[in-house]
Amino acid sequence: MTMPPITAERRNPPIEINQDGWLSEVTFSANGEYLLGGGEKEVQVWRADNGKEMARMAARHVQCLTVSKDGRWIAAGTLWGHILVWNAETYETVISHEDQAPDGIVSVDFSPDSTRFVVASKNWTASVWDMATNRQAILKHDNSVIAAKYSAEGDRIATATRDSVRVYNSKNGCLLVDLKEKTGTPSLNTGLLWSNEQLFVVSTRKIKKIDASTGSTLSEWPVNVLDSNFSLSRHGDVIVSSVNRTVTLWDASTHSQLSHIQHPQCIASIAFSPDDRFLAIGGKDGKITIKQLARITAPDIQVDCASFDVWKYDQLANTKALSTPPTREPQTHSHRALASRALVRARLRQWDAAIADAKESIKIEPSIIGYIAKSMALVGKGEKNRAYRACDIAYEHFHSTHVSFLLLIKAIVVFMAGDHDDAISRVDDLIDAVHFNSICYVVQAQMHLFLGNSHMGGGDYTAAIRSFERARAKMRNHTSRTLLVVSVISGWKFDNLAITIQCQLCEALRAAGHVKEAGEVVLETTNIFGEEIYMSEALTKWLSNFTQRCLATAGSGSNAPSKAAPNDELPNHHLTPGSSTPSPLLREWARANLMYGPWKDAFTAARGFMAPRFIIHRAICERLETIDHIFDASECFHQMVKELTKTDTTDERVKWILDFRLRCYEKLERVGDAAVGAQRHDDAIIYYSAAISLNADSSQDVFIKRSKVRMAKGLWEDAVEDAKQAIKPLSPWGSEKIFMEWAKVDLMNGVWKGVLSAVHDFEVPRLAIYRAICEGLETPEGIMDAIECFHQMVSELTEETIMQAPEAKWVLGKEF
Repeated sequence: MTMPPITAERRNPPIEINQDGWLSEVTFSANGEYLLGGGEKEVQVWRADNGKEMARMAARHVQCLTVSKDGRWIAAGTLWGHILVWNAETYETVISHEDQAPDGIVSVDFSPDSTRFVVASKNWTASVWDMATNRQAILKHDNSVIAAKYSAEGDRIATATRDSVRVYNSKNGCLLVDLKEKTGTPSLNTGLLWSNEQLFVVSTRKIKKIDASTGSTLSEWPVNVLDSNFSLSRHGDVIVSSVNRTVTLWDASTHSQLSHIQHPQCIASIAFSPDDRFLAIGGKDGKITIKQLARITAPDIQVDCASFDVWKYDQLANTKALSTPPTREPQTHSHRALASRALVRARLRQWDAAIADAKESIKIEPSIIGYIAKSMALVGKGEKNRAYRACDIAYEHFHSTHVSFLLLIKAIVVFMAGDHDDAISRVDDLIDAVHFNSICYVVQAQMHLFLGNSHMGGGDYTAAIRSFERARAKMRNHTSRTLLVVSVISGWKFDNLAITIQCQLCEALRAAGHVKEAGEVVLETTNIFGEEIYMSEALTKWLSNFTQRCLATAGSGSNAPSKAAPNDELPNHHLTPGSSTPSPLLREWARANLMYGPWKDAFTAARGFMAPRFIIHRAICERLETIDHIFDASECFHQMVKELTKTDTTDERVKWILDFRLRCYEKLERVGDAAVGAQRHDDAIIYYSAAISLNADSSQDVFIKRSKVRMAKGLWEDAVEDAKQAIKPLSPWGSEKIFMEWAKVDLMNGVWKGVLSAVHDFEVPRLAIYRAICEGLETPEGIMDAIECFHQMVSELTEETIMQAPEAKWVLGKEF
């Protein structure tokens, strides 16, 4: 039996239901077993798996409908402001509040603990009702409230009006976020969807994903018209929307369309079941369709973490211990271990051993993994027809439980056998048949990547570019247990697949001579995947190498490196036209190069670049500054200044040099201060010295700081020199404070006469020197030296000198 073409309709025929009167809302019970619909005449309940009617509850003109998370309560709001709550087991009315909103109730939602429910109405309020006390709390708004939803944790309530989205603390009603956002005119109770800590908001002609804590927009994508219905899958990975008679399933991460479903009536409401097994589509005239959603799920496979890591990272030398099933394993389960060992041996290219294990596993008990392992070993051995037959037998035995998975594996086997077009076509058929089909896109992207690599190896760069672009178009953001199982079975690696495709496209474009386009794709890649790239050493080094090759290429039509261009004669994709600003590509090169190597190596590597040396220096300096390698930035800056020529000193460049020097100087001083605070005196001296080297003429404070650090380390002569430099630019009587600070410390290391002798050439008034030494000695231990120093000062200075000095009052009034 060969696997036949398959469609979702043939496998899972939809269930059709006709509700009496017009319909406004459909929703599922908490366990997904029942579907509820409300509208013109009443609320009806049906079984989701067969459409059998279970109950009816009186409620006219229902606009919104929901079921509590514990499955105990059903709540509805009507066009005339009537709020109703029923017992979900007996269908008896337990709460009935009439005339709560003359303009109608448009949204109702239970808290996760099912003790409260929030109601939105057109009278500019959202009210929170307590199930036990029937008391309500009011959240006032500035416009009609069109939706109100509890967060998954129940700690917050989100509301939407026509022009705003708000988030409240559900316990005290405090407003946490108030976002001005045009929410369009979505159908009632559907304009707001929680997904963990994010909110999906139906805005004007677009869907926005918003951070519920800050109100910032995380992503957005357009929808066709304003009047749409929306629902979110359990894991938040798929959004379903409807417009007129068409339902569209969207990948919530990539914003790509997964599939379309048509309905015979204009759609009033759509809803996922809590387990994502069903999608209910309610037409405005009462026709309801329940579709069982096709999702590819993998069978159980015995793969421990060690085995998976071995396979994932190609550590095949470590698989020897995994090649022997546990000898004490019960016989009823040994077929699983044998099948797993067959997969390991297939990865090791031990085809015959793998086939033998698979056959033994099937002999003990037929299983999906046993047949798949046999197929993988056979296709690896080159026996594709037998491999196809193994897949077909698996389908004969297990198609009722894992048909889509088996079809996907068969497509992979066909691809491995070399029938590439057939394999890709098979995956296309699956994409059309399966509603949750992101995994199909990912597998197909991997196929196109393999084809592109093959074309690259054969030197057909044009074909390679086409394959990589197809892979990029097919790629989806998808992770699941099923994809992990596919990876184990096939040996295909899906980690960083999107980045790998981008990188290979860059290589193909450059190999084909399209250097400018390659650079643009590189920048697109770093813009999208920058953080992921720089977390991987291998990817970072590739980026460094590739950008270097691009920057050393003469132009977009050449593939060979060339010598550096003189001055500013370089291709416009290397330099922002008409400026001295490094191009984005050069900046990205600097970032990648400086991740794992010193700046001098990066600068050496840039010798073949088609860019002026100044621009290269600037790119490196700015990157070093960004990553707070300020000392290295100062060294690079000095190297740049040393190499400057007259042709380099344009007004723009001079301005940048002055600005960068000042920024670097200030940062070095701050880093030095931090080092002093951490008692890292050697580092502090290095940083202060680097700052002084950048701006010696304006470094008085830094000289003082370095002098103090040198004194703390006992470097007295160096400290004296720093004190001289700090005092030198000052007026005669402006330096005493600096000198006094120095003298207090210096006296700790020697006698006062030695200190006086050491400063004989200081540009400080003699009286100021004596005063500093006297006050430094004025301690119980040094008082006699202080008196002796004072007498020498008096004998040395004339009365006229004393009276003219600002210290005259100090001399005349001093008493020891």
